[in-house]
Amino acid sequence: MYETQNESRRTGPSTWAIIAGAATGAAAIYLLRTAEGRKLLDNAIRLLEDFTTEAARFQEACSRARSAASDSWQAVSGSTMSSTGGVRETVF
Repeated sequence: MYETQNESRRTGPSTWAIIAGAATGAAAIYLLRTAEGRKLLDNAIRLLEDFTTEAARFQEACSRARSAASDSWQAVSGSTMSSTGGVRETVF
């Protein structure tokens, strides 16, 4: 008898999966069918758009900083080369 209960647990859907699916469905119905849910959804969409905009601005700032660091490194690397033969010299 114990083996048949164990086998049915392996072949049937998990109780937690059913509960999660029901909760997801209830949340979707709330968001799509009620005025309050639509307001929450609209606010969430606005927040995500703001986050996306700020993330893009941050990425652009990082790109500019990387470019400035690269240019600075190239300037420093170029200033340590002697103009008479390409031999490195220390510049203070």
